[in-house]
Amino acid sequence: MLAAYVMQILAETLATVARQARKRGKVKEKKRHPGQKDPVVRRALSHIWSHSHGVVTVDELASMMQISRRTLERRFRTVLGGSVLQAITDCRLQRAKYLLQQTTLPIDHVAMSAGFPSPAQMTNVFREYEGLTASQYRERLGRPSRKRQVM
Repeated sequence: MLAAYVMQILAETLATVARQARKRGKVKEKKRHPGQKDPVVRRALSHIWSHSHGVVTVDELASMMQISRRTLERRFRTVLGGSVLQAITDCRLQRAKYLLQQTTLPIDHVAMSAGFPSPAQMTNVFREYEGLTASQYRERLGRPSRKRQVM
């Protein structure tokens, strides 16, 4: 069940990245689903989704795929219209959104669980991609924002 959910989120993220690239005019419309075209990109995205709750680096991915970082970046840009780092960030953002929707975890716990190095970075990414903070996003969903208790 979790694997099916992860694959669904992966497909949604791929579609989002491709849509954003098309909006920026960097990639022409493609008939095939992005990621299916290149097995290296597909494997890298699978690894990103499987391990995004921890530290995932572009160099680590390139090493795993047994190609240079530059080649990996080129393949991502060709297939998805964006960088490897954008794919990692999109994955973390999707995971954070899911946790904000489904749990009452404090924001700093959501940030760490989603793989962000800090709550501040998650806040910056949320503002950039969504136009609001993680707390505001949760409030719009009608879920109470739980403050972390200090002892």
